[in-house]
Amino acid sequence: MTSRDRVRAPGPLKGPAEAPEREPGRRRRPPTMRNALVLALALAAAPAAAQEPLEGRVETFVIEQVDPLEVGDPWALLGGAPATSREEVGFLLWRRSEGEAGPTLEWDLHFSERETRLLEVERPGPEGPGLVYREMQPSAGRTLTAEWVDDGSALRLREWGGRQALQLRVEDCAGGRFRLGLLEELRVAPEPPRAARVFDPLARRFEHLTLEVELAADAGPWAGTRMLRLLRSDGSSAGTWLLREGAVLGFQWQAGGLRARRIDVDEYTRRLEELAQRRAAEAADGAAPAPADVD
Repeated sequence: MTSRDRVRAPGPLKGPAEAPEREPGRRRRPPTMRNALVLALALAAAPAAAQEPLEGRVETFVIEQVDPLEVGDPWALLGGAPATSREEVGFLLWRRSEGEAGPTLEWDLHFSERETRLLEVERPGPEGPGLVYREMQPSAGRTLTAEWVDDGSALRLREWGGRQALQLRVEDCAGGRFRLGLLEELRVAPEPPRAARVFDPLARRFEHLTLEVELAADAGPWAGTRMLRLLRSDGSSAGTWLLREGAVLGFQWQAGGLRARRIDVDEYTRRLEELAQRRAAEAADGAAPAPADVD
């Protein structure tokens, strides 16, 4: 899923676009490949639903590929209209947890066909929310952290994956936002902003997005809902969300037939456990010795 019609999958680490920042004083040793893999394997070993009780505001989705022409209009596509041909792509848990310093936002995505998990967490910090972004696979992993410095005018990045580690400093960050925090604001904002600078953890930079809002007709199945579209500078879609009273009914990352359809927590837990069982069975079959030839 590397095109803009699919979710962008983790790729190899590339060199920094900005000059690396060297902090004064004693330099800490970067995490080793073993430490990074141990961290990734520990986090990916069990589904999120099985690790701890689901507290706070929790929304759960199945990610699936459908034929947009079969489903019909975009309201039905995002609202989870049934489709005869649909392919399961993964499962998502989207959570907001309250704390004394402010809310923590979490986006936990498990892909079905690839043993890949993407975890994105935004937590309150002294100069603004901090970001932790992780890509986890059985034999690889990548972690990026971002925190605001200099009264929010710059962003300090730390990244490691395997034996690679780097530090970056992104300047000119005025008005920059992390993705989950922006989406949290857009849920309830009576007059959403028309543009935003949003940090992309894959590219390690901010991108300028414009926002379009469409209200549903007062009568009909989608009454009381609104559709939010984020567009890149080239006009391509950076995501479309269907909202009702602050709740996300469904969304797309980009244009096309890849959608997130909302399901209840019990179904999410059951299907994620089934996914774990399928993976365990596939691993057992792959480890079993081949039968001997009989003369």
